[in-house]
Amino acid sequence: MRKLDYLKLACKEGAWRRLAWRLSIFAQSIYPKDVEPDPYDLTFIDGVPNYFCPEQNKWVEFEDATPKEALFDTNDTIELRPDDY
Repeated sequence: MRKLDYLKLACKEGAWRRLAWRLSIFAQSIYPKDVEPDPYDLTFIDGVPNYFCPEQNKWVEFEDATPKEALFDTNDTIELRPDDY
């Protein structure tokens, strides 16, 4: 999944309600292994951003993410329309 598609889907599924998720899209974070992830949580595995896919019940790499960089930068311009979330 591409980053922008992920952002739209995660927002539609309500991930934006969780502070930890909102912070994680702008940071390199590693999800604790002993905690069950919520749908669309983010983590870095071997320096590569991954999201937790509830349909596959596993961590999945992004198609267009840059290794060792946060998923989004606070200077990124992202256009969302009302039907995107």
